[in-house]
Amino acid sequence: MRKTILLFGVLLIASCGGKKEEKASSTPEKDTYTVLMQAGEVYRRMDVKAERLRRFPLYFTLKDQNGRDVKLSDLKGKILVVGYIYTHCPDICPFITDNMRRIQKEINADPSLKERVVFLSITFDPKRDTPEVLKEYAKLYKVDESNWYFLTGDTLITDSIMKLMGIEYTIRPVPERNTYFIDHTDRIHVVDQNGFTRGYFPGSRANVDSVVSFIRELAKGEV
Repeated sequence: MRKTILLFGVLLIASCGGKKEEKASSTPEKDTYTVLMQAGEVYRRMDVKAERLRRFPLYFTLKDQNGRDVKLSDLKGKILVVGYIYTHCPDICPFITDNMRRIQKEINADPSLKERVVFLSITFDPKRDTPEVLKEYAKLYKVDESNWYFLTGDTLITDSIMKLMGIEYTIRPVPERNTYFIDHTDRIHVVDQNGFTRGYFPGSRANVDSVVSFIRELAKGEV
């Protein structure tokens, strides 16, 4: 049920709301940033003007797998690894989650890097993916929840995030089984300390080593 999206059309501005207060842990903003994009097996680095980069919407509040409010604005200054999933997904979501788990394992092996990186899994399906369901999902995949939030919330908010991040999905009813599936974009994003989306990877097929290396470069301010 993969939905192919042209990677090179995702760098359009997606912003709303006022200017947010800078945190001391944020890095100085620049005019141009290096972006890493994976298309199939090909990785491309491109220098992109800041005004053309997609910004992750840090002004929303969601619920995590423990039922706690997560203000995304509190994550300013962190590197974010963001995946888009739903727990009833029969095909690519398990691969997305497993790849993020493998990325997290590499990142968390370095304590100084772990404290600078946060993992987010945002559901397409908040109706079914309650905090309790997401908690069981996290346990199923044996993830380290110390820096990983599985997020749900009001459908208007989750839909807004998907739209702003260029993530598409379509609900596909299955009447004979009294259920539905969701066809969706297969993506993991890496977002830098200032909220700029810097890495675009097919979530189910991302090369873990390439993603981890890019995160290390971001943390060191090398890109």
